[in-house]
Formats: sequence, structure tokens, C-alpha cells
Amino acid sequence: MTDVPNHVRDVAPKKRWHWWHIALAAALGLFLLSLLGGSPDLKVTLSRNGEIQIQNIGRKAIQVRGVRVNDQANCKVVTMLNLSNPDANPWPISLEVGGGIGLIPFCRAVRVAIDTTAGSSTYEFK
Repeated sequence: MTDVPNHVRDVAPKKRWHWWHIALAAALGLFLLSLLGGSPDLKVTLSRNGEIQIQNIGRKAIQVRGVRVNDQANCKVVTMLNLSNPDANPWPISLEVGGGIGLIPFCRAVRVAIDTTAGSSTYEFK
């Protein structure tokens, strides 16, 4: 009897991505992005007299934890809460939906970085 070579190899089956694998991966990615925060839903404007106006246009209340003007620690901002004592720390300030605050910087605002519980964002004015 002659030996017949076996030409059939053991091949592992290919792993296929099913539609639910892709959907699960996309849902997990969106969930992780939402956990990281992102940018808050704020409307930030600069009035003619130099006042920075911040309004919450999002869907839930947030807290403003701090504001930095022109990336300078010496350019302080005051609110009506600490107008009489500019060195006092007014943060955090709660903003309900539609609520706003006005900030008066001690320098001409060109760039404003706002840190909130919903994330951080930088706004520039020309």
C-alpha cells in the first residue's frame, strides 16, 4: 500500500466582524468620548466696554470652575460677586440653562480659556 500525501491543511477559520461587533464598538467609542467631556455649550461674547459675557446654552446646568484671560495669571477677572475684593476666589459659579455671568478683566481680552464641569474651551476675540 502506498502512502498518499494529505494535501489538506488545518486552516483556522477567519474571524469575521459581524454587524453587532461594529455597532458595539461604535457605541463604546461614543460613550468614552462623552466621558472625556469635550467642550461646553457656552456662548461667549466680548462687549464694547471689554466685559466678557458667558451664557450657558447647553441642555443642563454647569459650573464654571475658572477663567484665564490671554493665558496670563496676572490678568485677573472680577464678577459682581467679588467686585469689592478682586483677590477673592468666586469659583465655582453655577450656571443654569440660559443663565449667564459677566466678567470684567483687568486687561484687554484677546483669548479666554474657560474651565467648566462639562469640559474646557478657549475663545478668541478680534
